[in-house]
Amino acid sequence: MEHSAAVKSDQEESDQEESDQEDEVPSDLSIDHHPSRTCEHTSYTSHIDYQSSEDAFNQLFVWPYLNTIGRSIVTHDCKSGFLQGQPVLESMTRQLKGLNLFVDEKSLYKSDGLIKLFGLKKLELVLLETSGHFTNSDKGKIKLDHHKGMYGILSMLKCVADDFSFASVDKFSPVKVFFIHAAETRLHLWSVRYQDGLYDFWREYCLEIRPDFEDRAIFVPQLIEFCWNVKYLLEKAVEDIIEVKKDHQINSAKYRYNPQECTQLSAIVNPIILKLTKEDDIEGMGKLGPMMPRESVKKSQEEIARLKARDDETEQLISDHIPHFLETWKRSKKRGQSSKAKAPEPVQYVAVGDDVPNFLDSNGRFSEQLISDYESNLTENAYGDIIKSRSHNTSITYGYKQLEFLFFCKKVYAGRPAISRFQVRDTKLLAFLMREVVEREVRKAGETYNGTANTVDMESFTAAINAENKKLSYSTYSWAQTHIPHQESKS
Repeated sequence: MEHSAAVKSDQEESDQEESDQEDEVPSDLSIDHHPSRTCEHTSYTSHIDYQSSEDAFNQLFVWPYLNTIGRSIVTHDCKSGFLQGQPVLESMTRQLKGLNLFVDEKSLYKSDGLIKLFGLKKLELVLLETSGHFTNSDKGKIKLDHHKGMYGILSMLKCVADDFSFASVDKFSPVKVFFIHAAETRLHLWSVRYQDGLYDFWREYCLEIRPDFEDRAIFVPQLIEFCWNVKYLLEKAVEDIIEVKKDHQINSAKYRYNPQECTQLSAIVNPIILKLTKEDDIEGMGKLGPMMPRESVKKSQEEIARLKARDDETEQLISDHIPHFLETWKRSKKRGQSSKAKAPEPVQYVAVGDDVPNFLDSNGRFSEQLISDYESNLTENAYGDIIKSRSHNTSITYGYKQLEFLFFCKKVYAGRPAISRFQVRDTKLLAFLMREVVEREVRKAGETYNGTANTVDMESFTAAINAENKKLSYSTYSWAQTHIPHQESKS
């Protein structure tokens, strides 16, 4: 029995050691090592409100990714590591002191994160700036952080040139340093390098963050691709810096006793260095660049199938309950999201004699009756156009609301018989208002809302109706009264 207990104890210790080894994070962590324990795991399991603050944005969607990437860079034993919080950008401090612009601690550049090469002169390779909370759209803050980060990585590039000043420009030109800008719902990866007397500032990659767990099938592959691309660029940058270091060592030995004969890299690579502050520099920043169009996101087969199913469902609802919108909706599908309003027609100036009404009677005298008839005709046509326009615009406005109500009925009252499922009743209308309308954000006029599955692209919808150039023949309400038996509501 004692022998059996000892064997069992040894087995438990062995299992515990294996479990500890599995949980131990290796020093050469790669992107695909236990991904569920690093990036997306943190994002999907945390109860933090990711829209509450900038720190929440960083903790859920920025720092885990950069920490994983930073620990995966092992090229040439560079000892890469990610610093989070507010690490000071030492490159900016060095450059400001060299220019006699460093005053006190207020001159420190406190970043949102840094990837440093601790085994390579502690060079800073990646700078992080996060512009407020997730979905923050303050243009002044976003543009200020963009320009602030741009000057930050220029100081980082300058430090590389200063540390290896005897290297040649040809060896230095491929070297890149990087700036990650977390703004609104995206991560932008920017790079800068010196090339032919210019500083080439380039956006390498962009990642659209999808925080909902339902979007994991789309987001996780895009996240892995983004992290892998960043890892490749950083490893390539380390290799380029190593080449610059080797060239510096060779040339420094060559010009050891006559360094004045060598035009040093630190004198050639000499960008303007500024430390921007919110108090002094945010005014007018919202009007500056970069002006980047929103990119189209590649859809997976699963998402395409889901969108097609929603289109089929929408078409069936319109066909059954608001058939006069069917052709209009089909036109809106063909036009797609890129529907544009027609350009205004140029004003046509009528010359005298081209289209002037004739108020002369048969005797060649001005006739008050002809003038009165002409003005009455103009008034009648004007009122007709106004009434037609009102009816037309009302149909456009309520067409969207009708579809939204139909989707609500289909979802909430799915168990009801088809004959009464979509009937407009007082209790049903109250439930719709309480569930779908009262608690949502106030919508701005002229904007399109496509955020939920039961909404319709109103911009394309309106453009298609405008293309018909006529008002609709009857309203949905009158059609429903004719085709759906009326059921008295219970008191």
